[in-house]
Amino acid sequence: MNNEAVEYVRGVPVVKTFGQTLFSFMRFKSSIDSYHKWVIAYTRSLMWPMVAFTTAINCVFVPLIMAGLCFTSGGVEPQFLLNLIFYIVFTPIISVTLMKVMFMSENNMIVGDAIERIDGLLSIKPMPEAASPAEPKDNSVEFDNVTFAYEGGACNALDGVSLKIGAGQTVALVGPSGGGKTTAAGLIARFWDAQSGAVRIGGVNVKDISKQKLNDTVAYVF
Repeated sequence: MNNEAVEYVRGVPVVKTFGQTLFSFMRFKSSIDSYHKWVIAYTRSLMWPMVAFTTAINCVFVPLIMAGLCFTSGGVEPQFLLNLIFYIVFTPIISVTLMKVMFMSENNMIVGDAIERIDGLLSIKPMPEAASPAEPKDNSVEFDNVTFAYEGGACNALDGVSLKIGAGQTVALVGPSGGGKTTAAGLIARFWDAQSGAVRIGGVNVKDISKQKLNDTVAYVF
């Protein structure tokens, strides 16, 4: 649902320009409806276990009262009464404390996962730069039998793609989500390096263009 929402919002200007508002919204609405059905079914499956759990937590002192009635059938001593009141008040606090410990453990896992992701980003090595950078002769773009796969991906995002876009040409890559459009654009800006083949700007492999020159040449709007 998040992916569909992001794609829909990003595409609103194009959608309005070409009058495709209803068509583009159908996929977004479909994902919302699917999520709605899943959440309702999931919540209903947990309803009675949650009722039993809440009842047990909040009524844990009831056995103490029943035991107190049994033990005081012959009369109530002040010391016993004080002890009974203490445990009736103190016992629910234990359950509340245990619940807080449980949520602290959950938050600890969330924070640990976030830190692991940040460390993963910080540990990524910078792209290697050529010792003798070359200057592109123009703004043409060429893919020469380019193959690229994301780390851990089950298949190639791009597989043997070859194309050439001349300087000054206007080209649109059109296709479904996951078709490789963003990947191709990212390879031109050298967000990643292709596993095989070459991506060239102005006849020069992007690997041989300096980082500063490449950033000055390629404009990338997310």
